[in-house]
Amino acid sequence: MTLEEDDKKLTPEDLTQEPELDLEPDTEDVFEEADDEPLGAAGKKALIEERNKAKRLAKQLAKYKNIDLDEYQKIQEEKQKTEEQRLKDQQQWETLSKRQNLSIKQKDQVIDELQAKVQELTKATELKDVFYAHEGLRGKSGITGKTYFDEVKQAISARTRRERDGSYTVLDTDGLEQKNDRGEPMTVDELIEQIREDQFYGHYFSPKTKNGTGFTSTRSGLDRSATNSERFEALKKKMGYQGKNKGKTIFN
Repeated sequence: MTLEEDDKKLTPEDLTQEPELDLEPDTEDVFEEADDEPLGAAGKKALIEERNKAKRLAKQLAKYKNIDLDEYQKIQEEKQKTEEQRLKDQQQWETLSKRQNLSIKQKDQVIDELQAKVQELTKATELKDVFYAHEGLRGKSGITGKTYFDEVKQAISARTRRERDGSYTVLDTDGLEQKNDRGEPMTVDELIEQIREDQFYGHYFSPKTKNGTGFTSTRSGLDRSATNSERFEALKKKMGYQGKNKGKTIFN
């Protein structure tokens, strides 16, 4: 067959066909044996797909050609450490957040305690003013340092409740609102007057006078001209002979 005859047998498909890849020897033998048989359209398509696949793999391998595997391993370990540290930091943040929440609760508790203390001091100051307004005695003990008001403060405070608006509710011994003889809520002034007339707490107040004559009330049976300690001792002796009323006050 001449060269001219070979040229006449070339088809457009033959001119556009890609060059063959360099194949392994055993693969070449297969193709050499198959040279005598036409590949057909399906065979050519499969061959082209294999060539394209080989090219893609070659490109992918080229990306990793210059990679140092030891360096790559080191980088991966660093990434893992970084991630572990991030998780650890996140856990520490959660712990810090819990501590902050606890700190806020503790601050709220301190604020509540301070507010309660302010309420207590305010109540004590206001009740002291009422005590003195009803001629409660001034001064304090040279031994204990307590004032006359200190001796009756607990009794008055236990029978009163300061409301949010600053008003007071007088309570009975059961903690319920105390009524006066008219069936109305008792006032703090009325309570102080009751305490002033009490056989035990009365000696913490100045003696009542009648019509400005200097007449001294003897309800407690005490000589108001005596010293405080003498009056107190006399009161204790008197209460020792009270019989069934011994130690009885308006508070029990």
